[in-house]
Amino acid sequence: MKMRSTTLWIACFTAILSFSSCEVINQLIAAQGVKNGTTAVIQGDNSLPGAQKGGFAVTNAPYQATVKPNGIRYKDHIFSDVKKTHETVATGVKQFNGQTKDLMMDIYTPIGDDNTKRPAVIFIYGGGWFMKTLDGMQQFGEGFAMRGYVGVSVEYRIGFPNATGMMTCKNNYSEFNEAWYRAAQDVKAAIRYLKANADRLGIDENKIFIGGHSAGAFTTLNAVHLDDKDIPQAMIDKEGALNSIGSYPNESTTVAGEYILAGGSINTLNYVDKSIPTYIMQGTCDEFIENGAGKIYKCNTNPNIYAGQALFDKLKSNGACVEFKVSCGGDHGFGGLSMESQIAYVNDFIYDVLKGNCSTSKEVINAPKKKCDQSCY
Repeated sequence: MKMRSTTLWIACFTAILSFSSCEVINQLIAAQGVKNGTTAVIQGDNSLPGAQKGGFAVTNAPYQATVKPNGIRYKDHIFSDVKKTHETVATGVKQFNGQTKDLMMDIYTPIGDDNTKRPAVIFIYGGGWFMKTLDGMQQFGEGFAMRGYVGVSVEYRIGFPNATGMMTCKNNYSEFNEAWYRAAQDVKAAIRYLKANADRLGIDENKIFIGGHSAGAFTTLNAVHLDDKDIPQAMIDKEGALNSIGSYPNESTTVAGEYILAGGSINTLNYVDKSIPTYIMQGTCDEFIENGAGKIYKCNTNPNIYAGQALFDKLKSNGACVEFKVSCGGDHGFGGLSMESQIAYVNDFIYDVLKGNCSTSKEVINAPKKKCDQSCY
């Protein structure tokens, strides 16, 4: 009963901060594909263990798309049916509390596709590194698989002592740093796993894209840009090297592109030193993250973070192709956009990269659901 009460409190606390209803998902929702004319409706689902509803309006909404069987691959929804399978990335991985767990990933592939070398798009969930949220996990996997990609939802370790203290400006930040470091280790392991098993999974190992929302966006940057040279030796001594989790330590973790939804870098921008095509979405009324340099959860005593404009400027200075969407009035919940709209923006970016048409740009868009009123022009 105590464990259940704690889970409910954490979920409610998160929901209150996001100004949404409080609800905990206590069981996994079975995925089902429903055809209605030329529209495929795929019910909200998550198979990675322990996920909870995040509290945002887009959470767990069915993914809907008009299917165009004769459309353009990687641009249009050309498949109506998607298959989901599960892979074990690593076993017996030590958690912050001394217990161990297996790390999983969900693989989404289009049914009836004879292409065996497809780009893969990884989505990493948010949850403040202390919980898993359903937001986007199924929708991104299904949405990209319907376009002909392989969609991937990746699990990483969560939890650290006094995790909710981050939101109330009271925490031991060394333990927080260990939490995001473990997440980076796990996502790096997932990238290596996909590359090592690319032929079996029908993936082009040179066309793997990765991104996520909130903590998943921060974890994306850490997994893509961090190297052992960036990590204090004390951290490596305690948690192991970045590539110490899982198998295939000699596989590269280089990716074809990254997408950052309401996230950025932690503590410093110095380690964001690679020139990788990047898509950034940041709401100007995000409750937790500034559109630029600031403090995580906007607590003055919390660690520095660099999101939105600050990240855009740094990546541009690296020579990267960067597409920056500023959601005017958008909140932390995917910038106030519908899940389908957010996925479409990410897909437009990835499609441009695949076609060699990526260009650096910044665009202000009006959030359909505004969190606050302000001038963004």
